[in-house]
Amino acid sequence: MTKSEVIALTNSSKECQPWADHPTGTYGAAGAFVDSQVIICGGTIPGEAYSNDCQLITPTSSETIVSLNIGSSYSAATEFNGKVLFSGGSGSESYLRIGMEQGG
Repeated sequence: MTKSEVIALTNSSKECQPWADHPTGTYGAAGAFVDSQVIICGGTIPGEAYSNDCQLITPTSSETIVSLNIGSSYSAATEFNGKVLFSGGSGSESYLRIGMEQGG
């Protein structure tokens, strides 16, 4: 899956707004909004392995901004003080990890 959409919960029509596509099409990735941008990290690339790439996605563009130390899928993620906290998931390492990625 490469498509990204954003739902504005404060908008009464609740229509999905198209954003730039994810460049690799992962599944099981985690992310959060930071400064009106989306940071998505990890996931599994079909036919490959766990990804450690982090993508910065805006309404018009997508770019790789940093790599996590450990690739994983199905991690938890939340925004915290302008950064994204990533924790847990499954991957090539069997221990809990926590990563903080700075927003754009």
